[in-house]
Amino acid sequence: MTDITEQKKQAEAGFKNFHRSLCERFGYYHDEIDWQRDQVSLEEHIATQFSHVNAESAALRGQVEALQRGAGQLADENACAKMRIKELDLLFGRYILAMRSALIEEEHGKGPVAAMEWIYNSLVGPGQLPLEGETDAQAYFDREIVAVNAGMDEVLSFHDSRRKASGKAVQS
Repeated sequence: MTDITEQKKQAEAGFKNFHRSLCERFGYYHDEIDWQRDQVSLEEHIATQFSHVNAESAALRGQVEALQRGAGQLADENACAKMRIKELDLLFGRYILAMRSALIEEEHGKGPVAAMEWIYNSLVGPGQLPLEGETDAQAYFDREIVAVNAGMDEVLSFHDSRRKASGKAVQS
């Protein structure tokens, strides 16, 4: 009988130590004398803390999902921007190629009229011919280059500000 009583005391001491460690871990007051009485209160205290953690976890999951959606949108915008850059690069390459071909035609082929066909054909394909009423090339150029120069100023300012921000020297 003494053996069972001793085992009971050891089990109770072990459980009391377990209770004390739970109280310390979860910030709950440990009552040395009436520790058995407040087992349910300790369980409720721990459950309340876990419900806060679960709520915070759910909020964080929502934030992560929103960030993932935003990252997906940025990836889509990035893909569109890359294709736009590729389109512009190819269009620019098309015009350079047509002008080079026009020079070859003018110098080694059928002359200036045939050379102009290269330029005309490169513009007509993507719908870039000037309006039919345009008759003064210099006036047309002077009027239209304003928007191009303003756009280039904007692009150059953008790149200059990025260089300044990264600490690189800005070209004058």
